[in-house]
Amino acid sequence: MRLTDGDVLGQVGEGLKIALQTLTYGRIGIGIGIGAAGVGMAQAAFDHMAAHLVGRHAFGKPLGANQH
Repeated sequence: MRLTDGDVLGQVGEGLKIALQTLTYGRIGIGIGIGAAGVGMAQAAFDHMAAHLVGRHAFGKPLGANQH
């Protein structure tokens, strides 16, 4: 396939390097996004658990007070 100079992204001969850099940076972005989502879900679970321990009563006191 023949391309004109206006159809080339980057420098001629650097296509593979550019493609691999794009994959690398894409993976980093995905990894950060997944990690942040995991931290957010863990925080939400912790907050829900803390509210449950305070609001739920067993044996006449808050559930969290029964933990030793």
